[in-house]
Amino acid sequence: MANLRSTPSRSNVERGAMPAAFHRLMAAFTLVSLSCAAGCTGQKAGGGRTGVRPAGDALPAVAADALENADRFELYSLKPGPLRKDADDTFHGYQVLGKTPVEDAAARQRLIDALKRGIAENDGLAAGCFNPRHGVRAVRGAKTVDVVICFECFSGKIFVDGRHAAGFLTTASPQPAFDRALRDAAVPLADGPPD
Repeated sequence: MANLRSTPSRSNVERGAMPAAFHRLMAAFTLVSLSCAAGCTGQKAGGGRTGVRPAGDALPAVAADALENADRFELYSLKPGPLRKDADDTFHGYQVLGKTPVEDAAARQRLIDALKRGIAENDGLAAGCFNPRHGVRAVRGAKTVDVVICFECFSGKIFVDGRHAAGFLTTASPQPAFDRALRDAAVPLADGPPD
């Protein structure tokens, strides 16, 4: 006669054989948690964000016209951080580390082309943060157009005569051109995002 006494078997959890789906779920949860803790969560644009251009769009016309036809074109290096509206050394609330005029037409065009290319490359991904390290001021006649750019967060804001006018999405691909132009002018750069 067979022995009917059975010994309790260990569960899959006790043996360490977790289902693969559980491991995938935990990995996804961990990545989302870390992204939220860092302050920059990749998300498709929209979802109530006003002034952000849809994926694959172009530099808004008001900025494109001003940048390409500027009487004066200045490139800024910004320190991201809390907005400082009451300080004199800021560019739309961000501390100015330095700035340089870009007088050479070819140098201007390289920056404009890089920014346009970055905008065209964006597939709709944006981050929930805004830590700009770059800015451009284009003055044409009595009109001033400022562009504040966060390549880390894949977005930018456009101001016309000091008022927010539009936003756009980009990739980080233009950043090396902007950094090179600032370094060539001996303008200090902000520290990069934390790893």
